[in-house]
Amino acid sequence: RNFVTPVKISPGTTDPFNEELRRLLDVPFEEKEITCHFDYEKPPWMDGGFGQKEKAEEVKREVRSAAARRRGETLPSPMDVTPPMEVVVSIAAETDKHASEPIPDPSPGWISTYTRPTIEPMSVNDHPGFWNGLDELSTSRSLDGTPGNPELDRRFMMFYLDHFFPFLFPFYKPPLLEGGRTWILELVVGNQAMWHTTLCLSTYFVSVALDGTISGHIVCKTLAWEKLLHQMGVTFMMLHQNLQEIVSSNTQDLVVKTSRIMGSIIQLQRFEISVGNFENCQKHLGAAIELFKQIFKAVQNVTDGGELPTFLDVLSHMGRPLWVIKSQPSRAWSSDQAAFRFYAALLVIDDIIASTCMEEPPKLLEYHRRLLTNGGSPDERLLNLEDFIGCENWVMLQIGEIAALEAWKKSTRKAAGLI
Repeated sequence: RNFVTPVKISPGTTDPFNEELRRLLDVPFEEKEITCHFDYEKPPWMDGGFGQKEKAEEVKREVRSAAARRRGETLPSPMDVTPPMEVVVSIAAETDKHASEPIPDPSPGWISTYTRPTIEPMSVNDHPGFWNGLDELSTSRSLDGTPGNPELDRRFMMFYLDHFFPFLFPFYKPPLLEGGRTWILELVVGNQAMWHTTLCLSTYFVSVALDGTISGHIVCKTLAWEKLLHQMGVTFMMLHQNLQEIVSSNTQDLVVKTSRIMGSIIQLQRFEISVGNFENCQKHLGAAIELFKQIFKAVQNVTDGGELPTFLDVLSHMGRPLWVIKSQPSRAWSSDQAAFRFYAALLVIDDIIASTCMEEPPKLLEYHRRLLTNGGSPDERLLNLEDFIGCENWVMLQIGEIAALEAWKKSTRKAAGLI
């Protein structure tokens, strides 16, 4: 039997929900994308009182959400998707306090005299209560106080690591001597915002897989989508909290924390790309670019340099590699270094592609030569995009320059027309 919550449709009213419900009645059940309560026993919420009223409101929200998804509209987020930019901008002001601190000059290579940041990546061996820590991440409560399911969260996380990440980035196969992809697990476990953004991606792909393989009343395919909406709400809360925390950090901790927030936002932006929500995608991209620039500015203030620091200088402020093999150019990056290299590559690529769509120069154009070329120095470490997306650096450089040239021509023609 299908226990359907009775919802009254008032004739002659202009209630948007009533109108949507009338249209929904003509849609086949498998296309309605709402939860099917199918069982042989009466559910506990069907009590004829408060519980049933709450379920009726939940069905209303689900109907609106499903209708919006079918029409391709933007789903409202529980919070503003763009992090508070006043906190982002305040990073630069905070780093000025530490610009006068005596810091040794960065030496070539990786024998660095910088002290390690106090933030350390979480390690299973260092923390016997590893699974307890995962439970704390998983049971973060939603806005309505509903606890999460730790076992289900861990399963979704392993789906992401085993299946979805290799599917999204098939060319990213870092060598064993560089640490492989272990940084993903370390970063996800050590950062709540990254944990929840990763769960967002994983639950979305699970919902897509269920939608393509399972039909009927027994399995409700909206379970993964409901979990996704929950994870989105928690993600925005975590990002907002992390942005507030970085203002009180010292310089080296600031670089590491900001890079982690940047990675979480890029992860969230990748989710928006997956679901086709390009409006929020642009907001996330702008916030991530702003954080990326502030990281370079923070290192520039510390080194007292007149120009932007190199990519190697920024990496050196995130700690030392786990090991260095002098006979080979490869080195085992720390989890924060590997994560920053990965998300910086994605950010540069997304910025270039977005510039071609928006008909404007890439916002990170001035960083391209520092990130994607060696500047004539064979010792300078390159950010090789081919290792991340399978596309060589010179191709993306040319696309970025073409986009900048086209934007310049457009602005010149517009200025000439105003004269």
